Amino acid sequence: MKFSNSMEKEALEGNIEKALLAMSLPLTISDLSEVLYNLTDTLWLSWLGAAQVAAPTVSWPPIYVLLSFGNGLISVGYANISKAWGKGDLDEAKRNAGSLFLFSLLFSFIVSIVSLLFSGEILKLMGVPQDVYPFALIYFRLILVATPLAYITIAFSVISSSIGDAYVTMRVNLFSALINAILDPVLIFGLAGSPRLGVAGAAIATLVARGIVAIYCIVLLFFKYDKIRLNVSHLALSKQWTKSAFVIGSPLGIHRASNSLGQTVLVSVVSAFGSKALAAYGIGMRIIDLIQTFTSGLGRATAVVVGLNLGKGEKSRVIKAAISSLKLMFLTLSALGAILIAFRTNLMEFFSNDTEVIALGSSLLLYSAISLPFFGLFFTTYGISNGSGKTYFFGILSVIRTWVLRVGVIILAFAFFKIQANDIWEVLAISNILSGAVGALWVMKKRWLV
Repeated sequence: MKFSNSMEKEALEGNIEKALLAMSLPLTISDLSEVLYNLTDTLWLSWLGAAQVAAPTVSWPPIYVLLSFGNGLISVGYANISKAWGKGDLDEAKRNAGSLFLFSLLFSFIVSIVSLLFSGEILKLMGVPQDVYPFALIYFRLILVATPLAYITIAFSVISSSIGDAYVTMRVNLFSALINAILDPVLIFGLAGSPRLGVAGAAIATLVARGIVAIYCIVLLFFKYDKIRLNVSHLALSKQWTKSAFVIGSPLGIHRASNSLGQTVLVSVVSAFGSKALAAYGIGMRIIDLIQTFTSGLGRATAVVVGLNLGKGEKSRVIKAAISSLKLMFLTLSALGAILIAFRTNLMEFFSNDTEVIALGSSLLLYSAISLPFFGLFFTTYGISNGSGKTYFFGILSVIRTWVLRVGVIILAFAFFKIQANDIWEVLAISNILSGAVGALWVMKKRWLV
């Protein structure tokens, strides 16, 4: 077989651990650039006040809910495209890529338009505090406008990553984050002759950055990308692709939608403790998101390595990739968790000078750090189920994690006991530990390989 790059060759014939790390590095950096979008907004908006910095915190969960099922269906690309590429069928890989790209556009446009029509009602249903609501509404609406543009980049990233070319994904996302980082302070504070737009400026910076990068991705995918260049004839939703998208992607979509809706409920519960608790939760989760870029990167790399080797029929390498991914994830996140525990207060102080926000956020980081290695195991389970196409167990596990171990326990505690925000942090950590352990056991039993 002729390999398109050394990363793909390493995944199919070389050292498995090296392949996972080599592929996860650009994917981690790529995911890091996405986190920097939110972190940059959090940093600059924290200078304006707790209500302003809480606006992205309450806006992103409902956005993820509205789009997450589509993200799950799109994730089928990791299985379909990587398997076709692994067995050397370029035409099939292009057909799958074209179907994925078209579906991404259609789904994101429909969901964004419907969501814009009901944006105010969605935030009111969440119980957003009155001092946060006007800022959240304008941020929410502008991010919804930018969502179809983001989906173009997401589709391109899935396609390029599925064929083992993770570095182009990294470059595209870093370019987008750089544009956003430059525009954020200019538009938020009215620098260089720009009007002072505050929260709206943060959202507009994201909109402009994603628009520029979306155009760049289209040019690459249809005119400049040598590895898997598409044309208009590939933009068709074939019966085979649509069926596989729903059979394989539905459990992943349920996982994403369930998790996102659960996050929305959690934000609503945290909102009951006021804007300072909400700000602490938002800042703390942005910091956790930085670390979780590694879990996402290694999880996606695992999906690609598993898919490529299954396509080639190398089951022994698939098993080795799964076990290696579990070990790498647990050990790395144990080390990162220890660092987070040591510097949790310093990190919170970087984003806020409010003592109550710092105390609540430091507590959240402590509990999160303890459970990080197990969250990593949970995400490795996601990568293996995604790459193998055996997604139903993970979909069920994800729903139980979110709605039984998290939302269910918190709502019952909220109804019958006098709980504090710190009690919510404890529940989140326990859910990570239990779901990660169960996921690792499922991987070790190898039923997903049958």
